[in-house]
This record gives sequence, structure tokens and C-alpha cells, in this order.
Amino acid sequence: VYLLENREAINLLLDEGLIRFAFQPIVDLKTGEVFAYEALMRPLLENFKSPLEILSVAAAQSKIAPLERLVWMTAFQALRDRQREVRGRMLFINSIPSQALPDEDLLALERNYADLFGQVVIEIIEAENDSPAQLSRKLAFIRRYGMKIAIDDFGSGYSNEIRMLSLTPDILKVDIELIRDIDKDQDKQKLVSNLVSFCHPKGIKMVGEGVERKEELAELVRLGIDYVQGYYTGKPSYEIASVEDGIR
Repeated sequence: VYLLENREAINLLLDEGLIRFAFQPIVDLKTGEVFAYEALMRPLLENFKSPLEILSVAAAQSKIAPLERLVWMTAFQALRDRQREVRGRMLFINSIPSQALPDEDLLALERNYADLFGQVVIEIIEAENDSPAQLSRKLAFIRRYGMKIAIDDFGSGYSNEIRMLSLTPDILKVDIELIRDIDKDQDKQKLVSNLVSFCHPKGIKMVGEGVERKEELAELVRLGIDYVQGYYTGKPSYEIASVEDGIR
């Protein structure tokens, strides 16, 4: 019923571009400074309460492709509009692995935003129905123009070792389930330590996701994680925020 009731709402959202982005800091553990921001989609229609609801309805209505296009175009424009505040930092943009933009959209991105490509990390989100051909095309475009690749939610669902090896990412985001209470769980500590030992020699940076407590942060510092993201270091905000002095 929910999917049926929101058929028109998803069309309106896509046609009118009714999304905006909140920005959550990703913090460098060596300096305490903001390394990047993740652009988190927020709907401007009351029908949808979260990005997951938008994705669900878009998938049910075969509208994933126009949603992917809307996210890319809106996120790049947001980065353009916020250049003075972002001050050269990176922006993480979520991307659906089964979708690749058509050539005309790629040309439009190159024409309008080529100077921003070096600031962009395309974050490949978890998805059950990966399309190898589309994903390969997407990765070729990302690499060709100097953007970076991140794997989201590593350690949950479909984000596993085989996926990491096949995508050869620049950045690996460790899922919140591995990070939560890591200061109290030696098994999680061992798993993350092994990941650090695997990733760092290959030049892969690591982000600990979902850090909510000082003790979790301290443990990630000890384990050698590069960056963290979570409510403890900064909540999503429509403003470009820095890290509080005390936490830094």
C-alpha cells in the first residue's frame, strides 16, 4: 500500500528535484580536522521520511536510474555552491552500483564540474543486484577523471572481501556493527586490526562508521584507523560544520 500510494510522490520528487543534502564530517584521526563530508540525501516531500524510503519506492517504480542521476547532479551542484565553506575538502557522494549515467550526463558533468572531480569520492553503497557491466562502466568513468572510490558498510551484507578485491577502492568504510562497542569486544578489535594490516600496505584508507562514544574513538585511534564518522565527532547538518575543540 505504501509503495502504491507514493507512485506520484516519487515522480514529483524526481521531476522537481525535491531533495537536499545534509553534510556529515569525516574526521582525520591524526589531525582532528575534517578530511571530508558525506552528502546525505534528505527528501523535501513529507511522503518520505528517509533516503531508504525514497530508494524503496524508486526501485518499485523502476525509477532508480533517474534517482541516481538526480543525486549526482544535485550533489555536484551542492559542492559547487559550498566551495567557500568546504575549502577544498573531499565530498563523499553515494552511488548505486547497478546504475551508470548515460554518456550525455557524463559529458554534462565533465563540462560543468571537471574542476571539482579531484574533491569527489564516489561511495558505492550496498546493493543486492549489482550489474557488473554497469559497475565497470561507472568505475572507469570515476578513475578516468581522478575521482576516488569508497566501499560503504564493509562487514555487512554484500560488502565483503571479494567485493573489496574486485573494486580496488581508495577508501574502505567499516560498518557500524563492527565499530559499535569495539572498545569492549576483543573479536571486533582483532577483525579491524586485521583489516588495517591488509588495507594499509595497499594504500587503502579506512573510515570507522557510526562512532558514538569517546571510548570507541580512542580504540580506533589505537588500532590505526585513518578517519572516523559518527555522531560523536559530528552529526549531519545542513551547514558545513567543523569538529568541536574538545573532541579535536
